[in-house]
Amino acid sequence: MVNGDGVVYPLDLWYLIGSYIAPEDVSTFARICRETHIVAHSARFWLSLYRRSAYRDLFFTTHHHVHSILLTVIRNIGSKFIYCSISVTSE
Repeated sequence: MVNGDGVVYPLDLWYLIGSYIAPEDVSTFARICRETHIVAHSARFWLSLYRRSAYRDLFFTTHHHVHSILLTVIRNIGSKFIYCSISVTSE
């Protein structure tokens, strides 16, 4: 829609764009125009942001947990391999 001040985009478009906003950029996003202010103050926006942040934290926590388990296994296998190779060569 075009008014005297310029083009006004529908709220659905701003919700779509808002779904890509990082938590640290919410303030900047909310100050773009009146529509982004409305979007940034809606429960739908904050629920979406919460879900994305919680999923990201869960993914990184899970990924970190798996990574630490792999490192522990590799260390254990490596130390046993080194121990076996030392005992085989020392005999």
